Amino acid sequence: MGGRGECSQTFLPATLDFLGIPLTGSGVYGHALALDKSITKQILMSNGIPTPPSQVFHKPTEKLSSALKFPLIVKPVAEGSSRGIEKECVVVSKRELQVMVKQTIDKFNQPAIVERFIGGREFTVGIVGNLNPECFAILEINGVPSRMKDEKIFTGELKVKEGYITARTHIAKLSKEEAIKHRDLALKTYRALRCRDYARVDIIVDNTGAPWVIEINSMPGLFMDYSGYVASASKAGLSYPQLINKILDSAIERYPLL
Repeated sequence: MGGRGECSQTFLPATLDFLGIPLTGSGVYGHALALDKSITKQILMSNGIPTPPSQVFHKPTEKLSSALKFPLIVKPVAEGSSRGIEKECVVVSKRELQVMVKQTIDKFNQPAIVERFIGGREFTVGIVGNLNPECFAILEINGVPSRMKDEKIFTGELKVKEGYITARTHIAKLSKEEAIKHRDLALKTYRALRCRDYARVDIIVDNTGAPWVIEINSMPGLFMDYSGYVASASKAGLSYPQLINKILDSAIERYPLL
C-alpha cells in the first residue's frame, strides 16, 4: 500500500482519489490520522476517549516524562498489524527503555511511541458503515505471556502465525452493560478519527475494569479464515460475501451516481 511508515496506508487512496476512481474504506485524511499513533491519541483525548498516556521519542536519550511510570511498552509510531510488537517491548527500567527505543527507531526508521503498559483483557471489534455505523461481535484475544506476571500480549509474530482464527480468539464474555460501553467507545473512536466504510478498534480493559482504546485499524485485513475484522463479522453471523457487500454498500452511499 505504499511501503511502511506514515504514508503506508495513504498512497493508494490518494492515487485513486487523484484519478477519480471510487474506492472503499477511509480516505487519505482518515488513514493518516489513524496510522500515526501519536496523532490518534491526541484526537482521542480531545474527544474524552480514554487511551494510555504516551510520549514520542526521536532518540533513545530523551528524558522520560514524569507522567509515565514503568512498566511501559515501546512501539513504532506509524506501523500497523502489530509490526514491532514483541515481548521485549514491555520495559521496566530506564536502561531497557533506551535499548528498546533505539532498536525500534533503527529498525523502522521512524520515531518510537512509549505508552503506559495496560495489563488486562484485550478486545477487538469490527465496524461497518458511515451515517449509522454498526459494530460486529466483540472478540477477546488471549495473547502470549509478556514480561509482566500474569499479563499477556498479542505480538506481531503471533498475529502473523495464527491470525484471529485459533482458540486464542473468541466471542467476549461480557455483561450487557460492558458490551454497550465497549461498542460505544469503538464507535466514538471510529467517528473521531474520520474513518469511512469499515475499520477495527482495539480495546484493553485493565484489572480495575476501566476500558482503554489502544488504537484503530483504518485498513483492517479482509483475509478469510485469518483476519480479525472478518472474524468479528463472522461471529456476528455474516458470511464473507455478506460482509463484502456491506462494505461496498457503505462506499456506494458516498458515490450516489454509481
